Amino acid sequence: DIELSYLPFIIGKQERVCDYVLDTDGVSRMHLKFFEKDNELYARDLNSRNGTYVNGRKLENEENIRLYNGDSVNICGISYILEI
Repeated sequence: DIELSYLPFIIGKQERVCDYVLDTDGVSRMHLKFFEKDNELYARDLNSRNGTYVNGRKLENEENIRLYNGDSVNICGISYILEI
């Protein structure tokens, strides 16, 4: 589980920059960013090498997507279910 205790929140391999370090093969230094816009939760793929998937759909580089309770976020084969 990953707790988004504040926003923006970055997931990746780079320890000093990321809020959560995911040291798994294929994860980029800065892979995915969660942020708030208009009181809604969004995610943005940060031009990652292997991509980010939300509900099975691969995000485009730098694409923003609104997230909802129960959404599945997959980073390099590791899936997380969003609980808002």
